[in-house]
Amino acid sequence: MTNYLFNPFLDSFFEPAQARKNEAPSVMDVDILETENAYELEADLPGFDKKDVSIEFEKGYLTISAKKEKKPVEGAKQVYSERAYGKLRRRFYFGEIEEDKITANLENGVMKVVLPKRVETNTSRSIAIS
Repeated sequence: MTNYLFNPFLDSFFEPAQARKNEAPSVMDVDILETENAYELEADLPGFDKKDVSIEFEKGYLTISAKKEKKPVEGAKQVYSERAYGKLRRRFYFGEIEEDKITANLENGVMKVVLPKRVETNTSRSIAIS
């Protein structure tokens, strides 16, 4: 009986590692929560350092970019690799945000970005008639 679960593994096991070296991670998984005062975004970035990640906010759009490069090991020959390397980029529209109050933290492979909502100021007022 053929075991289809392991055949792809065995087929790719003997592929040269160079054939897969430029593959980028497939997805940056993200959760977004909305509270009364802010949006909270959590993105999975396992294996990324802070120096490998950039966050930009422009015209209501939050862009998260990350890049992971493979570092060769001197004196060793790679015989198999499943880890992905390359670039990731996700972009989200949030609209009116207090840009100067956006915070970000990367801990244990999870990036958390808090985007405080812009407080709408009530510009209407009653004017006394004299």
